[in-house]
Amino acid sequence: SNILIIQGGYSGKKFIYDRLNELGVNVTIMDGPDSIWRTEAEKGNIAEFIPLDFTDNETVFSRAMEAIEDDAGKFDAITSYFEDAIPLVARMAAALSLEGNAVEACEIARNKRRTRQVMAEHNLPVPKFRSILKEEDVLPACAFVGFPAILKPVFGAASLV
Repeated sequence: SNILIIQGGYSGKKFIYDRLNELGVNVTIMDGPDSIWRTEAEKGNIAEFIPLDFTDNETVFSRAMEAIEDDAGKFDAITSYFEDAIPLVARMAAALSLEGNAVEACEIARNKRRTRQVMAEHNLPVPKFRSILKEEDVLPACAFVGFPAILKPVFGAASLV
C-alpha cells in the first residue's frame, strides 16, 4: 500500500510512520521544505518526502497536484495529521478518485461561522452568533449576542472572552 500524508505533523508522530513501515506501507509525506520529515526520508524511515510551500492557499491545491503528477495513480490513500490541511486532503482525494470526506463538508467544518450557519439551517442548536467584519458591526453584534460573549476568529483555535 502507498499512503500520501499531507503535512506530517510533529516529531511525536514518528512512531506511526515507523509502524506503517514495519507493516510494509510506503509512506510519502508532503510538507514544508524545512520539515523534519525530509530527514526521515533521507534516512529511509519513510518512502518519500515531497517539499511544498503551503503558505499560498490560493495555489496550494494546484501546486500539490503538480508535485505528485507523475505518481498520482500510485496512492491508495491520502490523509493528514494537521487540521488545517483537511480541506486540501479532501480536494486531493476527490481529484485522485480516492475515498475521502466531501470537500464542501471539510471547508464548512474549518470555518466556525459557516459551521454555525449550516447547523442553524438544519434546525440544530447553535449559540447566538454574528459576524464582525468591520468596526460598525461590533455594537449590533453585542446587542444581539449579549454578554458574556466569546469573540473567535473564523479560522483557527484562538479566542478572547
